[in-house]
Amino acid sequence: MSLSSARSQMEKRTFVLSFQAAEVDAHLDPIYAAWVIDSKKDDEQCGAPQDELAKAGYPSFDLVLNSPSLLELVMGRYLFNELFAPRARAGRGSIDYWFDQVIGCTLDGSAIKVTGVCYSKLGDQ
Repeated sequence: MSLSSARSQMEKRTFVLSFQAAEVDAHLDPIYAAWVIDSKKDDEQCGAPQDELAKAGYPSFDLVLNSPSLLELVMGRYLFNELFAPRARAGRGSIDYWFDQVIGCTLDGSAIKVTGVCYSKLGDQ
């Protein structure tokens, strides 16, 4: 089933995930560093910065965690799957939901909260 099929046959839900910022930093910092290298190459090929993160000079990941707009961009668009997918599929045989999009990401004390939309089987809680 594709996401478009899920949208028509499944129930739309919102979710909130909470991750410890220190754990996110430890897990994603090397992934972010590699991603930045690739993005800088893209910027060079295009001749200019391509997004807000590039215009900010690709700050270190710990600085990204403390910038609301960059946090949402990096966590919600670029690295969400690297953070969430390994935890979602650990020990699971089937996928019971379809991820659609992240609609918000905030640093709340020592926790990163990610809010998004997904689709699941009708009647599932």
